[in-house]
Amino acid sequence: MLEAYPPRTPGRTIGLGLIAGIIAFDILAIFLLLRLPINIWSFLLSLLVVVSIPCLYWVAFLTTSLATSNYHIEADSLVIEWGRLRQVIGLNQIQALYLGDEQMKPHRFRGSRWPGLMFGRALLPAHSQPREDNRESPTEKDQAGSERLLATFFFATRPLNQQLLISTGPAIYGISPPDPAGFRSELDGLRAGENNESTSEISPTNWGFLGWDIWHDRILRICLGAILSLNGLLFALLTILISRLPTEMALHLDAQRQIDRFGSPAGLFLLPLTGFVTILVAVALGWFYYQNRREKPLAYIVVGAAVLIELATWVALAGLLSSP
Repeated sequence: MLEAYPPRTPGRTIGLGLIAGIIAFDILAIFLLLRLPINIWSFLLSLLVVVSIPCLYWVAFLTTSLATSNYHIEADSLVIEWGRLRQVIGLNQIQALYLGDEQMKPHRFRGSRWPGLMFGRALLPAHSQPREDNRESPTEKDQAGSERLLATFFFATRPLNQQLLISTGPAIYGISPPDPAGFRSELDGLRAGENNESTSEISPTNWGFLGWDIWHDRILRICLGAILSLNGLLFALLTILISRLPTEMALHLDAQRQIDRFGSPAGLFLLPLTGFVTILVAVALGWFYYQNRREKPLAYIVVGAAVLIELATWVALAGLLSSP
């Protein structure tokens, strides 16, 4: 059975180094935050720690994916396994196999690249079937004479000029077996001996959490951006004002807008903290209704309510700051 494992160094080594670096930064940042006064610098440091959390998850996902990545044949299909992701390509769907070169440049690359890793999507010039002399044919042109670009998915640990590119017509897949030329020859042999009546097809890529529909919903992206911006700006405003506020001030107003609680200005941070908890709840419920239950209106209501709550915290802060 044809099977190959992409080279895992230096990609895995660099990934582990990035993980260690992010963790070390977070530990140092938390150590400093416990000793710094509340000001704009402590806010920026806290923001970096928050941003580092999804970065750490993403780097860990990519690094652990390298440990189990492989390309192999199952029945009459080529299977690309990349951690939890899985792409199945029927041998009868492969139209061309060709090696990347120095002149071939990906357009609009979206994904992650570092030495030893190239994972993501881009556009590459389309190629037609190889000629009988086994050389690649020229790049296809559209009716206007310009290059025709195809969606390309990279599951590789080597740069483009060291990859094997698999064209299926509608898309291209970039992989990096240790010996791209040898892997291509063996794959060509399997294609030549394939049963012409095979009905194998290209399965949709199992992108796992990367393929959730929720990432492509414009309304949810706008609402989430608004929530995060309002909450982050409220934190920033308080860190700037905290040193200018009196040592004791109003922290809560009753229904008649009368002050019913005084305390340290630090208590004002309860407002953005409440908003942050609201964000976490809204994201969890929004994902549940949108991705799991497929009830988009409920997801919009939940996230929209979170936006209103964030606006309410700004109104509440304005009321407290304006109180005598």
